[in-house]
Amino acid sequence: MDQAAAQNPSAPREDAGRPEARARTLDRGSDPAGRVPEPPAGAADARRARLAFLVAGGAILLAALLARLAGAGQAFAGGELVTLDGDSLYHLRRMRLIADAFPRVPWLDPLIAWPDGAPIPWAAGFDLLGAVLILLGRAAGGPAGGDLWVAALCPVLGALVVAATMELVHALRPGAPGRRGAALAAGILAAAIPQGLDASRYGRIDHHVAEALSMVLLARWAIAALPPRPERGRRARLAYEIGGAVLSAGAVAVFTGSPLYVAIVLPILVGATLAAPRPPVLGSGGPGLLAGAALAALASAPAVAAHGRALAFGFPSFLQPLLLCAAGATIVGAALLSGLVVPGRGRLAGVLGVSAAVAALAALVVPGGAAQALAGVREWLLEADPWLRTIQEFQPLLRDRAGPLASVNGFLGATGVVAPLLLPLAVLGARPAGRARAAGFLWVVAALAALTVHQSRFGRVFSPFLAASAALGLAGLAGLVARCGSGVRRVAGVAPVAVALAVALLDPRVRGALGTADDAPDAAVEAALDLRTRDPGPAPGIVAPWDLGNAFLVVAGRPVVSTGFGPYPDPVAYWEGVKAYTVEEAELLPWLRGRRIGWVAAGAANLFGRVGGEDAHIPFAGGGFSSRWLQEVRSAPLLIAGSGVPALGVRHFAHLLPIFASSRTVVGMDGPLPVLWTYEVVAGASLRGRAAPGGRVTLEIPLIEHRRPHTWRGFVDADAGGHWTMTVPLPTDLATPTITTAPGVLRVAGAPPTPVRIAEDAVRAGATLELATPGAEPR
Repeated sequence: MDQAAAQNPSAPREDAGRPEARARTLDRGSDPAGRVPEPPAGAADARRARLAFLVAGGAILLAALLARLAGAGQAFAGGELVTLDGDSLYHLRRMRLIADAFPRVPWLDPLIAWPDGAPIPWAAGFDLLGAVLILLGRAAGGPAGGDLWVAALCPVLGALVVAATMELVHALRPGAPGRRGAALAAGILAAAIPQGLDASRYGRIDHHVAEALSMVLLARWAIAALPPRPERGRRARLAYEIGGAVLSAGAVAVFTGSPLYVAIVLPILVGATLAAPRPPVLGSGGPGLLAGAALAALASAPAVAAHGRALAFGFPSFLQPLLLCAAGATIVGAALLSGLVVPGRGRLAGVLGVSAAVAALAALVVPGGAAQALAGVREWLLEADPWLRTIQEFQPLLRDRAGPLASVNGFLGATGVVAPLLLPLAVLGARPAGRARAAGFLWVVAALAALTVHQSRFGRVFSPFLAASAALGLAGLAGLVARCGSGVRRVAGVAPVAVALAVALLDPRVRGALGTADDAPDAAVEAALDLRTRDPGPAPGIVAPWDLGNAFLVVAGRPVVSTGFGPYPDPVAYWEGVKAYTVEEAELLPWLRGRRIGWVAAGAANLFGRVGGEDAHIPFAGGGFSSRWLQEVRSAPLLIAGSGVPALGVRHFAHLLPIFASSRTVVGMDGPLPVLWTYEVVAGASLRGRAAPGGRVTLEIPLIEHRRPHTWRGFVDADAGGHWTMTVPLPTDLATPTITTAPGVLRVAGAPPTPVRIAEDAVRAGATLELATPGAEPR
């Protein structure tokens, strides 16, 4: 029986229109002749209301799916699938690798941390699901079909998040007036919150949306253990534990940090055990988490065999199953203890003792587990890791200089601004489920809200709970308004839906999330597409900024040193890659040769703000270059096509040939400057000549990129005997799709300007060119 109806027999039954309820009514009302009386008018109304709810819910899910498909044209703009960010690119690569090796899951990637290769630190559950879609798509439509299918994975998961959010709110208002309206309002808001929408757009193939879905399902599962709950038979309790096993193991298989989410719902399960008079172990949630730990351990075993890390917070390992096991053991211990102790303070003290005993036993039996768990909290959650501190999504939510309100609105839209104001009313909205369940829901909301304020990345997981909280707040407000009179009751029943629709349709942040990117192409993807057309040669690797590495790896198919994994696969390779952008050419070249790297990607995209001294965040002053930055940073020429700056004494790079310039330019400069260049390592042509002893010799070569004119400059000073040699990597007949050059001019003190032509073949072969500069020879 419905719990609210059991407490209030006069309340209308929510299931009055269900077939089984109607069958019971007909059985009671049929006469011996077999005539069946007409069902009461209320049953027909209930059926119509339920049908309308299902239709409205389906429309919301369809709208959510269509909104997430809005970026399909952008994802396939070049005729092939190019995902919307670097992490998605690597997910796509790994899905393809798994599909090619199916059912085997590769755990080592030979093209990262080049030339040695390295283990993949991500959990494989999300990628395995995508690989299955690729295989199905290939079977239906070839390689293109595989890409089409897998690109739809996140929109579908996003729609499932919306559905799970509606079901959660529906479950928190059993038998209450406006129950369905609150659920629909939650679905509308969950479909429209910018963070949730952005994480599940077509062309974004990332595990965050699956992470959000697993958290909603975990919370729903845990809250169901709280009172009031009906007496459940052994079969129902077994089904509850099976659900917990699948959800907890699935969460870990999607995201190695999911033990944090299990830790959030753990107090709910422990509280349910403490509140029950004689709690059974089966049905407490503890056995489910223990079984989930076993499943997670089986899934992690191949990864551990590949990377050799039995306990590691940054890799799929046995640490995550160990944490699930500790949570399950705590609940089982609490259930056994509660069966012996009368409800009261003694139970709580006993449970705390059980928790401490479980933690101590785990630390004793599994040495290093506690250290790795604490390291995960310190380095990942508290951002002690210097690399994580540089990542935008690990920054606090309220960091916007415009103020906290602008930060919240930027990430979570108007719902994020309004929902905290409705939080007290959300308590009223969830009270029909009982105080314990309402408190359990609000605990999850508060925990995820705190995590989101600390790190904005958690906003993706928080979004459905924010939507649910706002919808329950609107339902609570509607309930207060409905008390004013029967005439207002009907309006109050649809008010949450109307308000949610207004927020979704009028919030400019939501409309912005539905739009596509600006017209300028992504610089890394554009560079990778260019590099894909070039012969890799004996040194096929490329050094690129870590956050751009996946574009060159996946789109260009080139080996890379650093990727979006940062230092996790190979700390040595990562930090060497970081250092490569801070040194002069003489130190850079031997490192490139040692790692078989023939290409360098660099520019304002990774130099300003990451390399340099105190003013590295100030790229230019007064619309021009920062002279101090150019003089202090030894890799500064990589910003400007490898050119030197004779007036500042900044030497040019002699062996890096610029072969690509991005369409996107640096914002805020007087002249256009590409944000990214691709350089090829070449021998360089050696120019020789005579000049006055100590005289300055300058070479200027016109360089045009995307019809934007520049001047490449190199210079050298003659020695005491008047001899000079200048190694030049830039030919005067260069013609690539993005860069062209023209004959240059050699300027020597005391001599007229001399035209210079340098063939590309001479640059690549390392030829020596003798240049005569009449009037410049020493007397």
